Amino acid sequence: MNDWKAEWETLQGRASQIERLIAERAHNIFEKSGRHHGNSLEHWLQAEKEVLNFLLSVVHSQLFEQQSKWVRISHKLANLFPRNAPEQMGCVMTIQKLARFELEIVKKDTAFWINRLRQIPEQPLELDDILTHSYLWVLGAYEILRTLAAATGHPRLIQAKRMFARIRMPLAKLKASEKYSEKDFNFPYPITKGPCIGWAVNERDIVLRDALSSEFLKALDEFCESLGMAAEIRGDRQES
Repeated sequence: MNDWKAEWETLQGRASQIERLIAERAHNIFEKSGRHHGNSLEHWLQAEKEVLNFLLSVVHSQLFEQQSKWVRISHKLANLFPRNAPEQMGCVMTIQKLARFELEIVKKDTAFWINRLRQIPEQPLELDDILTHSYLWVLGAYEILRTLAAATGHPRLIQAKRMFARIRMPLAKLKASEKYSEKDFNFPYPITKGPCIGWAVNERDIVLRDALSSEFLKALDEFCESLGMAAEIRGDRQES
């Protein structure tokens, strides 16, 4: 429970920093527009456009950083397998495909968030599409963690797999994860938190897809840094 609380507070802090940055820039742009051009609709719309462009630049910067992490992780994992082995190629390709899938989700999340900020009516099935993509992403990421955790028994991967299982189990099997069966819903309620989709797993706890992505990358990075695991996997391959 404490791990989830800490993760949630970290995400809130990160979101608050971005929102403050955007709010400050918005205030400066609108103040400058009003001072130089008055309150005409044309200039206010131009000011709004500048704010949204700035918002997009912040999001795109984060996207580039996140995608770079995914690529680095995929190549680190590649070093754990014999060169050109099917497992090596399959692992790298799967993780990079998952990264591109996440990129599409974040783009959809961001567009949905910006439209809400601009008070543009939601399009039919727009949120449903985001939820569907997020659902499929969770299933794909969970399978990677489950496979690697089963093959290595690495505690960090097992920890991450359990975190994913908390949301994957009710999404896929319509019942709460065994560890949280006494307090979690059998099916989570979708929510939006800023430019991110998530699920309320019970009356108090929320799981954001962004948090799952961060946990996925951190777990794999720590796993790759474990040199003993690299030798073990190579040894298993050579013996088979």
